[in-house]
Amino acid sequence: MSNLRILLAVAACGPFFGSSVGVSAAVFKQGEITQIFREVKTLEASGAHDARLNETISGDQSIKTGPQSRAELRFADQSLTRLGADTIFSFQQGTRELELKQGTILFQIPKGAGGAKIRTAAITAAITGTTGFYEYSPKAGKNGMIKFGILEGSASLSVQGKLGQVIKVGPGEMIFCTAKPRDFNQTEVVHFDVKKFTSTCPLVEKMGGFTPAGGALVQQQVAEQEKQFVGTKELFATNLMIPGSGTEAYLITPEVPDQRLVVAKSSPPPSGGTPSSGGPPPSPETPNFPPPPSGPALGTITNPNPYVINGTTVVNTDPTITTDGVVSQGALYQSAAIDGPLTNYLYGSTSSFDQFLKFDQNADFPNGLAAYKFSQLTLSAFPVFQTVGGTLQAALVSEGAITTSGLGSTYSLDYMDAIFLTTVNGSISLGNQFTLFSYRINGLNPASFAVYARGVGSDLVFDSGVDFVNRGLFLAAEHNLSVGGQINISGLSDGSSAELVAGNLFSLAPGVVIKAPFVSIKAAEVSGGNSASVYS
Repeated sequence: MSNLRILLAVAACGPFFGSSVGVSAAVFKQGEITQIFREVKTLEASGAHDARLNETISGDQSIKTGPQSRAELRFADQSLTRLGADTIFSFQQGTRELELKQGTILFQIPKGAGGAKIRTAAITAAITGTTGFYEYSPKAGKNGMIKFGILEGSASLSVQGKLGQVIKVGPGEMIFCTAKPRDFNQTEVVHFDVKKFTSTCPLVEKMGGFTPAGGALVQQQVAEQEKQFVGTKELFATNLMIPGSGTEAYLITPEVPDQRLVVAKSSPPPSGGTPSSGGPPPSPETPNFPPPPSGPALGTITNPNPYVINGTTVVNTDPTITTDGVVSQGALYQSAAIDGPLTNYLYGSTSSFDQFLKFDQNADFPNGLAAYKFSQLTLSAFPVFQTVGGTLQAALVSEGAITTSGLGSTYSLDYMDAIFLTTVNGSISLGNQFTLFSYRINGLNPASFAVYARGVGSDLVFDSGVDFVNRGLFLAAEHNLSVGGQINISGLSDGSSAELVAGNLFSLAPGVVIKAPFVSIKAAEVSGGNSASVYS
């Protein structure tokens, strides 16, 4: 395994298990429900009932949360577990073993309280005096997915019920892989941004933070990570990605050398998706993540025309865009109160179709929207997004058409909360050479990918494949909308998973399936679908 260190914004939570729990540690006898948000159930052999605040939970009961719901359970030793949406959690009475059947938890075990184990059907984590998060999605992909990270403290993970490789995870580190033993054994440990996690995760910032002692330890880790970031330059934003099937780090655009590696004069970066490693970056990035400053008004990038986003393109949401070494300026939209309606900002006017979509009413960007406007735009690759010092939401706007070219590839959208492709007056075509995937942690900021072909007569042809977990999809065309790529969305059940809108005809290619918890189709006419919601 390499010593690769990667700074990830997760907006996104003894060497053997037998020696991890001290014999003097107090066992878990019962827990108390101390916070309830929305739909929370207590499950037991006789059935289920609505959970009650201050209810005592024993080892023969489980807690289940519904969509967009959360709960907190505290134990006598002040250990706490917070449950994200769609989570089932229990503990084994008379032991210090917790069980996560599905969903996401944030856990905090006080120093000196003894160790504990957190089990899923796939992977067991042994922890001692630790704050961290664990997500288990048994239905994601073919084998399920796990994400596990430590904010402070440490943990050891191994395959449930089998002897084999033990992976140690330290403060500010995480793993992300399938629940398949072979993938787990090949998993790399990577760094993530503790400060951004604690400031954006609802299980922290919407549930009262941490306990005083635990919170102080987390803040110590934040300070240590910032010191390491600026001082030793061991942490830095990279031009790398983590695919869904494990946590090996790959060049997003293998044909283009990673500039970090070139400056470090380390071994040449690999090609063809081979894992890479390297030395320090050419210069440190700021780790403080302040609210992004307001940039200039949104102007149009006219040269080159069309602007071609290729394997060299880096979108820095502070906001600039760089292709082939040429830097162009974007702009930051903050709010309607500061910059006016979003439609006026992006398009110069508000159309009746904008109003039908409730475009301005749905514009909500707490940390701003980084916007980049072009005369015409061609995508031969998806850009690399760098968000250090910037926002996690970006819009690529073309005055004319947006087209695709080249061989394409598979691209992860996990590094951004929202990506928006749109035209002022022109059609959009996203070809089948692109496959987009995103596997988001439950409980983090809502995530979306939106495409809007604006203008009378503007069509949207969406032939790209989609595989999203906890990310919504919005497709709209003022004229015709056709979908020719397979769409698979899971993890969302609040009506925001797939929304498809056409001013004229919506068509679905033969054999194409849109699989999502909630699908909304609005069109004057539908071809290839079974039903539609028609507007007048």
